[in-house]
Amino acid sequence: MDSYDAIIYGNDIHSLITALLILKKEKRVLLVNQNDRVGNFTEYYQRRRFTFNNIYNTLSFASEDNNDMINRLIKELNTNTNFISDDKLHHIISINRDNNIKKEYLLPMGIDKFIEKVDEYIPGSKDSVIDFFSLAEECHSAIEYIIQNKINEKEMKALFPNFVKIVNKSVSEVLDSIKMPIATQEIINACWLYFGTPETELSFVDYAAFMYNLVKNNIKVPEEGYESFIAKIFQEYIKLGGNYINGVHLNKIIILEHEVTGIILNNEIYYTSNFITSLNPHLIYNRLIEKNEIPREALQLCNKRIFDGTPFTIYLGLNRTAEELKLDCSKYFIYNNLDSDVEYNKMSSISNNTSIVTVNSLINPNIAPKGTSIVTIESYFFNNSFENYATYDKYNEIVDDITNNLITVFEEKTGIRIRDYIEEIIISTPVDYYNQYEDTNYFGYKLKPLDNTIMRIANYPNEEYIKGLYFTGHYGVLGGTFNNMLLTNKFIAEKVTKR
Repeated sequence: MDSYDAIIYGNDIHSLITALLILKKEKRVLLVNQNDRVGNFTEYYQRRRFTFNNIYNTLSFASEDNNDMINRLIKELNTNTNFISDDKLHHIISINRDNNIKKEYLLPMGIDKFIEKVDEYIPGSKDSVIDFFSLAEECHSAIEYIIQNKINEKEMKALFPNFVKIVNKSVSEVLDSIKMPIATQEIINACWLYFGTPETELSFVDYAAFMYNLVKNNIKVPEEGYESFIAKIFQEYIKLGGNYINGVHLNKIIILEHEVTGIILNNEIYYTSNFITSLNPHLIYNRLIEKNEIPREALQLCNKRIFDGTPFTIYLGLNRTAEELKLDCSKYFIYNNLDSDVEYNKMSSISNNTSIVTVNSLINPNIAPKGTSIVTIESYFFNNSFENYATYDKYNEIVDDITNNLITVFEEKTGIRIRDYIEEIIISTPVDYYNQYEDTNYFGYKLKPLDNTIMRIANYPNEEYIKGLYFTGHYGVLGGTFNNMLLTNKFIAEKVTKR
């Protein structure tokens, strides 16, 4: 039977990148894709003259800064890709139906510009926003330091004195402590939806580091489009001698004395001491490993962590340009309430109409045919609200109702009519997502104050209950944003090559 230094199982970009990074260390690697199409690492649709895919909307890095970890990793992939972004950060719109109060904020890229704009909207908030970004920069630097170095408490206190005081605090706790006005907190907290966790539960250090990177650098997308970018990564993997198999089923992970020794694919054994997957750990433990080989501590850790939220995505091909439609920003946050706890509860019902709307063709004009635009409306359903309600007999009716509702709410809150210009539409529901990604949760495990990036890295050596079993993607050690998943890829690749 074949033997490999590492076998990676998963049809997402993070499995591919992890495989490439390990391969570059001159290891024998097998990449396994459960789908038939080579390089099928994104949700990708071709509908006549439009091409739709799920843009990874949290990739952010300083492309001109060689010290940025994400930038260095992107360069290591050797794809020679040009990344682009626009100069507007996002447009927040909230109309509370209970009291008919509309709150609207159009925010720019760049920390200084962002601070000035927030103070213009909420006079007197400037000092607290400055304090926030000072803390955010320290959190960003501390996380990068911890990923690259062993944690030394004395050094951490000397290098990051403010960070160590807030490492186990939530977003709301820290913003209250720096006396940030509530109206300002609503603006700062608006990106909670990228994490799928409300501000009272979300780790401050992870959110602040993300916001620092986002506001400073904005979201980056490949100029050539994600499908071409991913194809280049796959080509680099093949060029360096990487092995791959498509269209196979994972039957079992072979564990002996709590250590990986191989896997069974289509009833054939492949030997390895390192198995990496983007699958849900619950699925791995419940279906793919013999019960007597799973340490109780592994199950306890798995059950302790919380994952939640599935996406409902509408892809629209419009026969007008974004400029003609008067779409003024590439990202719209459409809320009913800027209190994230209230909004989270709203999104735990089937009547949810909150969304992130991406005007893809404003970020990258090259992806839309001339005279058209591409818009993605994405909402999320928490606490299994979609799955519990959308039964087989009324599935299509519910999908139509949600689609019409999300489009209508966007039009009502922005005052921009898009329905009349829809040339193509594709809808991807939570059911479609589960079918494609084998029960992988969209946000991964929630980054809570006592289970955040820092805590996970610190505890990682003691939590390798099955040696040689690693999780990447949404369930990786660093959590669910795209940047964090990239750093997880690097983290795992280094662990594997050092074994």
